[in-house]
Amino acid sequence: MRLRGTKVVVSPSITLSVALLCASSFVAVGTFTLPSHATAVSSVLAPPSKDLSLTPNAMRVYKDPMSGQSYAYITFDLENDTGSDRRFAPRFELLTDDGVVLQAGSEVPSKVTRAIKTALGDPLMEDQFQVLGTVLEGKENARRGLIVWRMTETEPTEITVFITGLSRVSDKNPHPTSGDPLVRRRTMRVCYLIPGDAVAHTTVSYEPRKTDWIMR
Repeated sequence: MRLRGTKVVVSPSITLSVALLCASSFVAVGTFTLPSHATAVSSVLAPPSKDLSLTPNAMRVYKDPMSGQSYAYITFDLENDTGSDRRFAPRFELLTDDGVVLQAGSEVPSKVTRAIKTALGDPLMEDQFQVLGTVLEGKENARRGLIVWRMTETEPTEITVFITGLSRVSDKNPHPTSGDPLVRRRTMRVCYLIPGDAVAHTTVSYEPRKTDWIMR
């Protein structure tokens, strides 16, 4: 199934195209098998007193006017309420409806990141490399970050984002087929719903449809 979308030109150099959807059952047990390095299972409750607090914002797609390549991106707000400074070394992965897992920042030119940051107009926005490192404790030290993926599918209908590195909780169990030790980490899962035609990101925000925690 494909979701029809339109293209909106907001300036001579920036064209935005959005067609994203996330079904909450997309990574449910028995519905879809992720690659061996990305196994997701039952939802769990994350203790907020021990985990970094990350609030994902709207997801949109930027189309490079020179190459025509599309890039999905989100911004997020990060806060450390754990009671002590914490190191932040996250992994952001995007799962499309064709089963491809994309790593944030892979094959994303710096000029694309700069163009998106300029369009957003937030001087405090940090890219995924700038935001790495120690997150100081306290609301006054909150950070805002930008994550970008190079899209391999031009009109995806289902999008799921996995964020690892907010929690220190993990477990180890035998792999169901090989029997080898399998380490899973508490991971935030974020789903997005963008119905209808695409609209320029400067006028419309598409918020996450669902956010929960899984062991993955």
